[in-house]
Amino acid sequence: MPLWCYKNGVINIFTVVIPSHNEAKNLPNIIPKMPKGCEIIVVDDRSTDRTSRVAKGLGCKVARIEKNGGKGAACILGAKIAKHNKIIFIDGDGQHDPVHIKKFVRALDNNDIVLGRRTVESIPIHRRISNSFASFSIFLITKRWFSDVLCGFRGIRRDKFLELNLKEKGYEIESEMLIKSCHARLDIGEVDIGVKYFSKKGMSLRASWRLAKYLINQIWHK
Repeated sequence: MPLWCYKNGVINIFTVVIPSHNEAKNLPNIIPKMPKGCEIIVVDDRSTDRTSRVAKGLGCKVARIEKNGGKGAACILGAKIAKHNKIIFIDGDGQHDPVHIKKFVRALDNNDIVLGRRTVESIPIHRRISNSFASFSIFLITKRWFSDVLCGFRGIRRDKFLELNLKEKGYEIESEMLIKSCHARLDIGEVDIGVKYFSKKGMSLRASWRLAKYLINQIWHK
């Protein structure tokens, strides 16, 4: 167990949740880099490849959604079955480096939720537009500014996650989580992370439109 997993002589145990859809090729590049001793849950969102089999072979706990539910549905299921109160969400496509997980674990000692913060230069231009729109929208709703509101690499305390009673099944869950956390006056922190985009996977135009509609509706009804 790495030394940073200890605090005041107590093992700082946590759960890593990986929402995954057709990530059989990427999981072998991610799982071996995970901190030793943590619980790893791969939520297979009705993949058509060998995602579940690969995850099990790598020693992960696997939960499978038989009807494609979306990223939000995968995150909610992963949080519900997690054993530990500190939960780290990390994407399954390899864009996030697991080396940064320890930053989230430490930050959760003093925060209820911790957001990953990417550098602007590391984000493709089309994603910057979506992120800027979402950041400004969330500012209008909560009167708090966060520079990176759509990063899927984040940590949260399980008890707080469940109290938020999140409903969104798609990518909207990342904005819903932050909006409800602000309304609940949770302690929110941010940590800097690196990111690499190896593919064009991410929000489709349809998913981006759903996110825009969700945020506009939240602004209208705030």
